[in-house]
Amino acid sequence: MTMPRTIAAVALGLLLCVPGLARAQYVFTQIDVPGAAATYANGNTTHASAGEFDDEDGNTHGFVLSRGTFTQFDAPGADGYTSVNGINAKGERSGIYFANDGSTDTYGARETSPRSTRPARPSR
Repeated sequence: MTMPRTIAAVALGLLLCVPGLARAQYVFTQIDVPGAAATYANGNTTHASAGEFDDEDGNTHGFVLSRGTFTQFDAPGADGYTSVNGINAKGERSGIYFANDGSTDTYGARETSPRSTRPARPSR
């Protein structure tokens, strides 16, 4: 390595070690489905977040959070477990569910089949 390349490499290494320049800028928002024992966010678009939550009875339901409102989603034929693992800009969802026959299946949904709609809690 030539001297100018060595100096450039050392300068670049020192520049990358400066804490303020390497820090990413993120905003974190807590997501809690009202009344849920646990909430897990699995995917998002610019307008909605999607995931799953556990109710007090131990069942898991999918959800979509859009414009401050949670919409519960259970795949048709699901037996206690539905998860929304992805959502696109059109609101189309995909995920997995446990079927009544004991199998694990996948789904893709274009329209919602909500059982309930829950308003979001105010941020703390």
